[in-house]
Order: sequence, then C-alpha cells, then structure tokens
Amino acid sequence: MSIRWLLLAIVVIAISLRLGVAVKMGLNTGPRPGSDQYEYDTYAWNLAQGRGYRGPSPDVIDHDHLTAYRPPVTSVTWAGLYYIFGHRYDLVRVFHCVLDGISAVIIFAIGRRCFNERIGLISAAIWAVWPLGLLYSCELLSELIATFVYLFFLLACLWFAQHPTGLRALTSGILLGIALMARSNYVVMLPLVLPWVMWQFRRQPRALAWGLTILAVSLLCLAPWTARNYHIFGKLIPLSTTAGSALLQGNNDIVATNPAYYGFSIWDTKINDEVTRQLKAPNDEYERDRIARRLAIVWLKSHRDKWFFLVQAKFRRSLTPFLQQPSKSRRLIYFVTWGPILVLAGLAFFPTLLDFLQRGHPGWLIHLAIAHYIINSIVFYALSRYRYPIEGLCIILACVSALWLWDKLRGVHAAST
Repeated sequence: MSIRWLLLAIVVIAISLRLGVAVKMGLNTGPRPGSDQYEYDTYAWNLAQGRGYRGPSPDVIDHDHLTAYRPPVTSVTWAGLYYIFGHRYDLVRVFHCVLDGISAVIIFAIGRRCFNERIGLISAAIWAVWPLGLLYSCELLSELIATFVYLFFLLACLWFAQHPTGLRALTSGILLGIALMARSNYVVMLPLVLPWVMWQFRRQPRALAWGLTILAVSLLCLAPWTARNYHIFGKLIPLSTTAGSALLQGNNDIVATNPAYYGFSIWDTKINDEVTRQLKAPNDEYERDRIARRLAIVWLKSHRDKWFFLVQAKFRRSLTPFLQQPSKSRRLIYFVTWGPILVLAGLAFFPTLLDFLQRGHPGWLIHLAIAHYIINSIVFYALSRYRYPIEGLCIILACVSALWLWDKLRGVHAAST
C-alpha cells in the first residue's frame, strides 16, 4: 500500500474515533456558564451576530463589554461557522475532530523530515488513536485549533530550512502570527525561533535575512488586533489581558505551601481577601490584569527563597503522567498513554538534539518547540491540557527511542541465532 493511502486511512481512523467519542459525550452539548468554553462561545456568537468581540471577563460587572480577555482566533473561527450554519455546537465539534485528524498528516511530515518515513507513519498512527486527542476533540476550547496551527508552523519552518525562499518565510511567519492569536503562550516561541534562525543559517546571509522575516511577519500579523485593542482600551494590548492574572495564579502563598497546588495554580481571587479586593476594585479587565501582574511581581521579589521550589515543582507537574483532578478513569488513561511516551521521548531528547546540531539539521526546532511549553509552565503554571500542542512532537521522539530499541533487540536476537 502506498504512503498516500496509508495516510488517508490514518486520517479517516483519527476523525472517525474523535467523532465517535464526541457523539458519545454529547455532540451538541452547550458549554457550562462561567467556564472557559462559555467565554469562547459567547465571543464567537456575538461576532457572528455582528456585535463585535464582546462578552464576559473576570470581575467586570458588564458581561457584554468589548473585550481583549482571550486571543481571537478560536472565537473568530467559530464565528465563521455560526454565521453560516447558526449557533450549533455540533458543527464546532465536528470541525475540531476533522482538524485534529488532519494534524496526523502534519505529524507524519514532521517525523519524516526530521527522521524518516517509518517514524513519521508510526507517529501519525499513534496520534490517530491518541486518547487525549479523542477527549480534547469533544471540548469547546482553543487546544485543537491552536495545536493544528502550531504544528503547521513548525512544518513550514522545516520546509523553509530545506529551501529558504521569501514565500516560505512569509508562510511560516503568518502561521506563527495566527498561532500567537490562538494561544498567547506561543509568544515564548519568538525568542526561541530567533536562535534557531541565527544558528541554522549563520553561513547563508540570504537565508538568514529571510529567516528573520518569519519573526517580523508574525509580529505584523498582530497589528490589526493590537490596533483594535488600543482603539477600545487606549492601552497597548498585543494579545490578551490574561498574562498578569496567570502569573499571579501560579506564584502565590497557596501554590508555594499547599501540596495540592504544587506546580499548579489557584484562581487569583481565591488567594486571600486583600488580593480579591484589589482585583475586583477596577471593574476593568486591563487594570485588573495590571494589578495582578504587580501583585505577582511583588510576591516573587519578597519570596526569593521559594524560586527554586516553584521551578522544580512546575517542571515536574508540567511533565508528570500522574493527574490529580480528573476522574479515576481519565487519570488511568493519562498514565498508561502519556507515561510511556514521556519516558521514551525523554531518552531521545538530548541525543537527537545533539545529533541535529552536529549535522546542521533544522530538526532541533522541535526541541525548542517542546521547550517553549516547559518555559511557560515554569514562569506561569503547569496544566496538562496546555501540553497538548507538544504531545505529537513527543510521540515522534518516543518512536525514535522505541524503534532504536527494537532494532537493537532484533539485532541481538539475530546474532544469537
């Protein structure tokens, strides 16, 4: 069977499994009020009705105000579906299932370009049946769209490295810009892509110049959204008004002293009464986030003795296969799937990184892509679903280890017989 047909079969299986789980869990079930899903949906439906990007944000009394609380790509995408088909959650979930199924092709392409066709195919096949992907496809969140764009950006960069042209640099930059507006934590990729470009093309001045345009184009993509936010708030808001709150959620007395929250977060208005009073006082999302950022920085400066503890706790929680909050069945699924991938990917991470650097291969970009998640977790806090965009990359590295071990064992067995 040709590679094309194998990939088609993998994508069909991936989409079918995701749709099956989505139907089982409620294809047209609406989001719970007050949840992240509810906020994304409210913004999208208001956009579809021509009312602008408006809806609730924390501690703002008016739940129908123009907002910059969340980056726009997810809600804008849903708004397009709502505008055409009406306010239907089933179509959003079907769209997510299809998009995540197609991501298997991107994972195959990344695996093949970085290693070989066998690695790419096995990685895509694992992604097709990846239980966490099946679960996330049912949820009305940003993970599926953000993951697809992020993986596509990485693949575009690898295409660019193979044959640096202006068009490929432009494509990579646009994809990174879209990714930033899908999930603001991808902003960490900007300083990570820079050393990749500088090192990878250090002996190719023309390619280096084109590579730097990837970053420039990605920032230009933010310009319309940033200008819109400045027009509404009179403040510079490049992405969203969540960073300060996220910083405070992951750096406070509770996460530093309560074992249940080590490496994790607690909602900022639950830290103590004084913090709650200060955050609720402005009735403005920009000011609220600014105050949260100031409180977090003050706490970090006055608790330098906690820095090492926070770093190691967040690092461990960012990668752990042992979940604490969900149901027992979901914790078990997570352990038996992510656990082996984590071990095998860990074995391959540094050897493959060193090999790519020694050979001048651009594949070490995937190591930087994984590092971006860990850096985000250490600065803010670790949450398992935020890891989803890098799990496909970890599957690729895990396959490298698994096949190396398999080939070694087979060779030993052949020699002994």
